[in-house]
Amino acid sequence: MSILLRILFAEKLDEDSREPVITFSPPLSSAAYGLLCPSLSFWLQMAAILVLQSIICNALAVIVYFFIVQRRGTAAAFLTGYGFVIPFVIAMPIHFISWLDLRNTCFMICVASTPVLLTFRCLEAMYGFSPPAVEARVTNYMLYYGSVIEFVFDAKTNHPIKSTIQEALAKAKRFLIFYL
Repeated sequence: MSILLRILFAEKLDEDSREPVITFSPPLSSAAYGLLCPSLSFWLQMAAILVLQSIICNALAVIVYFFIVQRRGTAAAFLTGYGFVIPFVIAMPIHFISWLDLRNTCFMICVASTPVLLTFRCLEAMYGFSPPAVEARVTNYMLYYGSVIEFVFDAKTNHPIKSTIQEALAKAKRFLIFYL
C-alpha cells in the first residue's frame, strides 16, 4: 500500500502548471482571465487523503467508544483520552504530511483540520456530552466521530434518519443561492 501511495502522491502539486483552456479579456480592461480544467491528480490525491483520514477516524472512534464512552468517569477513560487519543490526533498531521510528503497548501489544511474535530469529540466522550443515540452502538459512534456533518438520529430506534429528496434539493438550492 505504501508503494501505491508513493506513486499516487508523486506529483507534489506545489505549483499550478495547468494551461488555460479558454482565455478572455473583459471590455474596458487590460486584464486577461483564463479557464482551467480540473486537475485529475489533485482530486485523486484529495480522495486518497480523505479515505486515509476516514480509516484513522474510524479506528480512533472504536478506541474512544470502548475505552472512554463505555468507561466514562474512570481514571482509565481520562488516561486514554488525555494520554493517548488527544496527543495522537494532535501529532497526526505532522507525521501524515511528512509520510505522504505533502506540499500542497490545500492538502495540508485538510489534514490539519481533522485534529480539531477529533479533540472535541474525545472531550465530548470523556465528559458525557455526546448525543445519546450516538452512544447506543459503536457503528453510530463511528459515523458521528469521523464526520464533520451532524446526523439526526431517531430517538426510538437510534438509527440515523435519512433525508428525503425534497429536503436534499431544498438544502442544495439554499446552498447554491447563498454562493451565487
